[in-house]
Amino acid sequence: MSTGLCMGAQLSGLNLVTKWAVDTSKYAVQSIKYNHPETEVRNESAEDFLYLLKEWEKLCIHFSLIESADSEKYENLYGMSAVEEVEDGSDESDVKDGGEVFEVEKIVGIKKEEGGGLHLKVRWENYGPSHDTWEPIENLSNCRKKIKEFVVHGFKTSILPLPGGVDVVCGGPPCQGISGYNRFRNTKEPLKDKKNEQLLEYMKIVEFLKPKYVLMENVVDMLRFVDGFLARYAVGRLVQMNYQTRMGMMAAGSYGLAQFRRRFFLWGAMSSERLPQFPLPTHDVVNRGNVPVNFDRNVVAYEQKDTVKLAKKILLSDVITDLPVIPEYAIKFVNGRSTKPFGRLWWDETVPTVIGRAEPHNHVIIHPSQDRVLTVRENARLQGFPDYYRLFGPTKEKYKQVGNAVAVPVASALGFALGQAFQGHTSGSDPLFTLPEGFPKPTF
Repeated sequence: MSTGLCMGAQLSGLNLVTKWAVDTSKYAVQSIKYNHPETEVRNESAEDFLYLLKEWEKLCIHFSLIESADSEKYENLYGMSAVEEVEDGSDESDVKDGGEVFEVEKIVGIKKEEGGGLHLKVRWENYGPSHDTWEPIENLSNCRKKIKEFVVHGFKTSILPLPGGVDVVCGGPPCQGISGYNRFRNTKEPLKDKKNEQLLEYMKIVEFLKPKYVLMENVVDMLRFVDGFLARYAVGRLVQMNYQTRMGMMAAGSYGLAQFRRRFFLWGAMSSERLPQFPLPTHDVVNRGNVPVNFDRNVVAYEQKDTVKLAKKILLSDVITDLPVIPEYAIKFVNGRSTKPFGRLWWDETVPTVIGRAEPHNHVIIHPSQDRVLTVRENARLQGFPDYYRLFGPTKEKYKQVGNAVAVPVASALGFALGQAFQGHTSGSDPLFTLPEGFPKPTF
């Protein structure tokens, strides 16, 4: 999502940069770090990230880097006294092991330890990075000078966001509890289903950081499940936080891809900002699936009465025919036969949705002319990823990263809409707008 958002925003004249990112998958984190070297990427849960943000704010208040009406509460934070600080550095020898005294050279990292509290990564005097250790901050209370140096530097370089210092929060909180594939969905109390709790955490992060804009993406099942209960909850939470809201359903194929992939998007904008619009389609598309009845007005599309000439629909033959031939990719045969049913794609069609698994017994994903499933790179093409975008991890994890992503051209169109709103170029209360003629098509 952030890759496309930044592309589109820049095309509108806004220099949008992905400053921070968080993901529980270590492989996704590696991919983000490589492709976005300017981004501070954290491999942790949303819950731990929010905890860390709150503790970071306290540290910044303790060291008088930001003002707070509650500053007195943090004068003795983690046992550190604001009035006791040894200037010659003799307070930095703290941890003892078998009689040996280890002196803190500097602090080089911060995180919430799983199942524990705040920990700092310590570089020890006369030892290299390979000997760095994570220590509970309470055990370093007499190392206040070193902690202060780390926090001051981190504040200046924005290693973590602070409330009011973020322009946009975007994300797609997983909600497996609403998936049509989940036979045990909690229809009576969806918010108490642990598989839906990431939506609550996402909203808590928004509430804490108070960004100017919010963009959330999810599957259309969010509008189908219990008459859109979770979508209505998300809208209600944003309104409760004094955000304007606008929701819509966009099909990736309508923006120049060879897959249909309809998804739900929710904009939020502070009352002081212009609310972004949704970009109307640029391409014809092969329609698939049904629209949730009570939300048919939220489909981002032209009216039937509109006479608009769209670019021709993009087919598989337009996207992957130039990629190399690979025999027997990611398919296992037993005695020359497969034990699972398969369905083959055709060159003159589109894929319903790129998924995060190479499982041909559940989905039609066999290559049109080769006896194998579509490769990771072919899936990435269908999602609009440029070929230079590198993915990390085992093949299974790469499939997951591509399948879970927001299609890049869709995010790019939304990024253009964001840039227009940010710069005050949106017109009135119209929820839709037309992208500039020739708006960039996916390039591989």
